[in-house]
Amino acid sequence: MHPEIIITLVHGTFAQGAPWTQLTSDFVAELERGLHRSTMFTRVDWSGHNDVYARLEGGKILSKHLGQLKEQYPRALQYVVAHSHGGNVAIYATRDLEVDGIACLATPFFHARQRDGSLLTDKSVIRGLMGAICLICFLFGIGASVSIFAWIAIMFVVGIVCCLVGAVFSSLAKIIQERAEEMAGLITAEVPRGVRLCSIRVTGDEASSGLATGQLLAWASVRLSSHFAKAKDLRFLREPLRQVPLPKIFWILPVLSLGAGAVGDLSGSSNLLSIAGFLISASILILGGLKTRLFDNLLYGASYLFLWFTLVVGAFMTGTFPPDDLEGRIVRWSVAVCTVLALEITTETTPPGGPWDIFHFPRIQSTDELTALAHSAYDHPEARKSLIDWINAV
Repeated sequence: MHPEIIITLVHGTFAQGAPWTQLTSDFVAELERGLHRSTMFTRVDWSGHNDVYARLEGGKILSKHLGQLKEQYPRALQYVVAHSHGGNVAIYATRDLEVDGIACLATPFFHARQRDGSLLTDKSVIRGLMGAICLICFLFGIGASVSIFAWIAIMFVVGIVCCLVGAVFSSLAKIIQERAEEMAGLITAEVPRGVRLCSIRVTGDEASSGLATGQLLAWASVRLSSHFAKAKDLRFLREPLRQVPLPKIFWILPVLSLGAGAVGDLSGSSNLLSIAGFLISASILILGGLKTRLFDNLLYGASYLFLWFTLVVGAFMTGTFPPDDLEGRIVRWSVAVCTVLALEITTETTPPGGPWDIFHFPRIQSTDELTALAHSAYDHPEARKSLIDWINAV
């Protein structure tokens, strides 16, 4: 007897062989009892790795599996029930093969769009790196024990290195930007027309909370750094301080600092060297900071450090790092960071378009709060009942 409905179960990230997807699980048994028509259950395993490339490959595996079922049972309705990022895998699979419906349990749906590219210019990278290096040196006292001439030489070399890095990075970014629109289309979980979709979620989803935190940090850092990168002159940051009158004595601070440093160096006096270091720092902060663009560059460097930190965190959380088989760690990291810079990737409660069937349930009060996760929506009794009703409504 041929089945009227075929349901394929797909696990989420880091959940290969998940118990709920086993054909002898309570989840399958409850669905089988509740569905009105003869149903066959199948399951598909993909790598479960937390990266876009693994999910795209998982979509190909699922598409091949569904195609074989379509050939064997051409009249049966095809449904996919997927958990977490398995929902994105299911949507990717429908690009090659049409199904009748997709039920996504606690799925964070990917949305991607191209950024304006202001952070990818060589000028932006050079300014950001130089500002970040100066800020780190200032905060941690790096180079305080070297002479002013050695410090100038070191910063000259650092400037050349930053220029080279900026040139290489911007060249790689141009290649990434040319493919950004294509990559956005690959990553965005867009459901084809004619496919039914329901999204089932539980309040307090742990995975969604983590992703939302990463997105907020990335949004703030990108907006801040983009603002600095686009500004031709960051005078607005120091303009209020420029109006503060300075006593004339402050103008001789550089002379005093150089003199104290020279005397301390000749006499071997550590006290004089400490005084010289203090005077140099004071002159840099007061004269260089208020009367030049030093503060601007330090602030830009701080935002750039924040930007890179959030981008790396975001790349790990959204899985935009290329696979290990990509040659070279430097290339792998460069592609990952450029991808995050070129694309704004967010996770939402629904995929683009619609209309979709949305079910949202309160978290169950459990006696074991340590192991009961809201992200495990397949264990929620109301979620199971709604899934059964949704399939029966066809």
